[in-house]
Amino acid sequence: MNRIAHRTEPQVYFLFQLDLEHYSYEDIENIFNVNGYYYNDLSVRFKKQMYTCRKIVGDNQYHGRVYSDGWVSFHYELASFHGSDHLRGVNYRPLRDHEILDIASMFEHIVCFR
Repeated sequence: MNRIAHRTEPQVYFLFQLDLEHYSYEDIENIFNVNGYYYNDLSVRFKKQMYTCRKIVGDNQYHGRVYSDGWVSFHYELASFHGSDHLRGVNYRPLRDHEILDIASMFEHIVCFR
């Protein structure tokens, strides 16, 4: 059994909930892609996660996940191409208010904010 997939992400990283009646998986992926976020294949998978993406900013990245109930989570961290420093959590932090608003502004149909 893959125990990683049975973990849940800490609530502090959940930002807002999308109304999934208005978005398909492809819609979500396209919205992120147009805004410079691309699929993150170097990511731990959490329970109910349906999509993961990242946006590289210099040596760091914004790493996001979308869950099957519409919740969107994000954090900022050292980019994964930095190997062991990335795994040690260098530069890891929750997003600041202006970063949350930048990401939320990509979507028209939000149910609620955390």
